[in-house]
Amino acid sequence: EQANSGARRWLCKCSCGRETVVYQSNLRKRPNGRCVDCAIALKLKGDMWKSMRNVYEGMIGRCYHTSDEDRYAYYGGRGIRVCSRWLEPDGKGFNNFFEDMAPRPNGMSLDRIDVNGDYCKENCRWADRSVQGYNTRKMSNNTSGKTGVSFNKKLCKWEAYISVGCEFIRLGYFTDFDEACAIRSKAELEYYGKNKE
Repeated sequence: EQANSGARRWLCKCSCGRETVVYQSNLRKRPNGRCVDCAIALKLKGDMWKSMRNVYEGMIGRCYHTSDEDRYAYYGGRGIRVCSRWLEPDGKGFNNFFEDMAPRPNGMSLDRIDVNGDYCKENCRWADRSVQGYNTRKMSNNTSGKTGVSFNKKLCKWEAYISVGCEFIRLGYFTDFDEACAIRSKAELEYYGKNKE
């Protein structure tokens, strides 16, 4: 068909079945013949693929690349592994990971539900920084035995606290250790829905 301007137009059919009239000069911009909606969806899928690929490679690196001593020590060095489905050769491992975990929500990172468990579909989820910060092992320098409870030498009292997002929340000072632990446990349930220890 020829428009009034003299430019040729073509009726194009996308693989999704949608028909669109496209100027001949624009056909070069859409060599694959996709409609605008499908082209946008394909770009988003490509962006998601890149994002998921970065997550996947980071996971493999933490568990198997001994050259990265700092990260390896906390993952592969502790015996944390990646499930065999996500390690299949010839790119199948990544494809399986993509199938099991995509899409990755904005601002979320891959998190193991059981911090001592392996990377697998059943033990992984997408979590924000706050949830990930909460879902960590007890720090090696913890001397009280309860995360979020420490002895304040200046006040001679037990201090209870919790971090939510970027906010540090002081829960109070207590003469009794068990009371400080109980307050911390209550806050864990309130903010995260489960107790840490």
